[in-house]
Amino acid sequence: MKVLVLGNSHAGCLMHAWKHRVDSERDTITFFVKSGSLSEFSIVESQISATSSEFCSFLERLSLATTVNLDAYDTIVIVGSELSIFSVVSIINRYRILDWPMKQDVATPALTEDVLRIALAEAVDQSSGGRILRMLYELPTMRSKKLIIVPQPFPSERALISKTGGFGFRRLIRHRAAESAVRVFNEELVAFCSRFGALYQPQPGNTIVHECFTANAYTSAARRLANLDQMQPSEDIIHANAAYGQLIINQILTKH
Repeated sequence: MKVLVLGNSHAGCLMHAWKHRVDSERDTITFFVKSGSLSEFSIVESQISATSSEFCSFLERLSLATTVNLDAYDTIVIVGSELSIFSVVSIINRYRILDWPMKQDVATPALTEDVLRIALAEAVDQSSGGRILRMLYELPTMRSKKLIIVPQPFPSERALISKTGGFGFRRLIRHRAAESAVRVFNEELVAFCSRFGALYQPQPGNTIVHECFTANAYTSAARRLANLDQMQPSEDIIHANAAYGQLIINQILTKH
């Protein structure tokens, strides 16, 4: 299988895992990635190209091509690119959701789950990953290929004790809203992908603890996309490691 990965810094765990793979003559993975938002690119006649000097320099530093022929791949995977449960949490932090078992002051502004879903759908549609999927769908040659969406992983369980982040997720646990938030997030991503004939690959269940956190085994010693020899800062709680990346790669290569 020939796989092309398009993504932001959350593709780093896949790159790190693939870097240490046992060589396979059957499978290849190419990366077209950028830290931050995956933007500053164009797709013209099945060619995806970096369009800024900054993006070109970033790819060249990683020894990656600045232009890739999409038609050369069987499977195209969008990783991260702002498709994150943080979109749900940011809304729930400001509102209580009617009919959810949330322990909140009744004075807190309320939303229905339907309204929450509309807001999430808009956030997904406006994300870099959403934009890329729409662009791919418009290419006739993509109809015969597998398009897969892999969201940003949940924050590390270190967020449970972090002093610098993770407050919104700890609040989900306290208000017994984590299970509902994850359910809505996954269902809306499935719905979005189905509009464009894409597959949604949710976070593997064995990596999840406390309903909405990623186990330390899959986040400790995570590496930076810009330099895989460097670990993420100790306070980082949002990036996964090579063990997680290997799970995702295995799903891409075998399940699909």
